[in-house]
Amino acid sequence: MGFANRFDLSGRVAVITGGAGDIGKVYARALCEAGASVVIADLAVTAAHAVADELRDSGFRAHACTVDVTSTESVDAMAQNAIAPGFVESESGYAALPKDSDFRTTIMAPIPGKKSAPPTDLVGALLLLCSPAGDWINGQTLIIDGRWITRL
Repeated sequence: MGFANRFDLSGRVAVITGGAGDIGKVYARALCEAGASVVIADLAVTAAHAVADELRDSGFRAHACTVDVTSTESVDAMAQNAIAPGFVESESGYAALPKDSDFRTTIMAPIPGKKSAPPTDLVGALLLLCSPAGDWINGQTLIIDGRWITRL
């Protein structure tokens, strides 16, 4: 298998919890573009169906379902790996920490380099964790935050 093919997700199914949210939508499209079929799993099932419909309209394989990750009855298994993002430039990110917040300015000031990023900046790590390229990575949380957490 060539190196480029190690990121191919053809024949795989990816379940995206929170798939109707800002980051989840980006993850779903990226996984589809890499060849995976996706399940948009979200508590907001109407929004999940809208995301799945949009992906199907683009020629991808997508399904939607209701899931509540806080309910053991709703979730049979959780992913072994995770991505812990920093300040993501999205509607939900700005709701949590508004652009014009003095607190945001204060905590972002000492971050070296890039202080925030769009959800698409998380896709490289996502594809690594989901593809054969990351088969040896298990039980890890990748912190992608411009070194905000690691500087503490």
